[in-house]
Amino acid sequence: MSKTNIAIIGAGILGSAIALELGTAGHSVEVFSDDHNAKPATHASFGWINAHTPENKHHFQMRLESMRLWRALRSAYPAIPVRQITAVDWDMPETELEETQAQYSDLGHETHLLEADALKNAFPHLNLPETSAITSYNDMVAEPDQIASFFKKHAEALGVRFSTDNSIERIDTSPNGPQLVVNATLHQFDQVIIVAGTGSQALVEHLGYALPMNNRQGILLRSKAMEKELNCLISAPDFHCWQMTDGTIIAGSAQAGREPNVDVTALAKQLSEKMAELAPDFADIEFTTKTHGTRPEPGDGMPVIDVVGEHGNIHLAVMHSGITLAPFVAKAISHQVKTGKQHEKVAPYSLARFQTVQEKIAI
Repeated sequence: MSKTNIAIIGAGILGSAIALELGTAGHSVEVFSDDHNAKPATHASFGWINAHTPENKHHFQMRLESMRLWRALRSAYPAIPVRQITAVDWDMPETELEETQAQYSDLGHETHLLEADALKNAFPHLNLPETSAITSYNDMVAEPDQIASFFKKHAEALGVRFSTDNSIERIDTSPNGPQLVVNATLHQFDQVIIVAGTGSQALVEHLGYALPMNNRQGILLRSKAMEKELNCLISAPDFHCWQMTDGTIIAGSAQAGREPNVDVTALAKQLSEKMAELAPDFADIEFTTKTHGTRPEPGDGMPVIDVVGEHGNIHLAVMHSGITLAPFVAKAISHQVKTGKQHEKVAPYSLARFQTVQEKIAI
């Protein structure tokens, strides 16, 4: 296979995962990022790798496939900061729990619906509510601040170059390959991959495409390291939490960050009270670190994974669930680079769904 010269814009979870996949395939890869001005979604991620939204069967199956790929990565890289966790989820009206769990089973996602007594027996150290909950033993969590760095380290060992503090101005199309203007300097590549999160919108619109985004502000709080163990991930209607390997609890409110002026002090107090109510061993928990980031989400909530530009050599991937979908997206883009053909499972996520008839004709 001839070596392809590829630029990746974005060094978060998606960019670093793609860099490792393409580096493994033997391509020449350079990753550009703007660490000074960017607000990477990876840093603000809750880190939960899961399959949700069973009402969209195609998207759900894609998430399940990516979860299988995460398990394959854990086998290939035993030190990867990703681990399996039991998730206890009642973040929906109680009347919907049974139907949702049945949908999970029908779609191949192994979960269990536990009634209140069974919940108490399964999790005796927790004061769970008098309700049912969906439990999954196949979900995973990724250490948000470590996973992209892990991919970066292994990609660099394969010769991938990471360039930071860049001002990425635009992408110009060319019959000889895209030209990337970085810090007022022109760089020529065979292919360019845009995985710049919220920054993707401006780059794509410069190419003549509409990319409506619902970028959501997100706030997560981290505690001081705790000696007690939580042993599961909690997804409740008003908060969610899990414990990282260093003992830190990472938590957020279901509504946290939807308003940019949220009172972080009040939020920390609220989450401390919730944790103490859930687990008496955590009555002295203190949240000390705030992570405030912007979570990229296309206008209809679904991912965009597509090839743009008239020469078919500019790739785009932007989504909210990057922490779950990273291995799948990396495989899909690598397939496109290798074969010149779109991965069959990403067809529903074309950017064309956002273009008007006039725009489509113009493009």
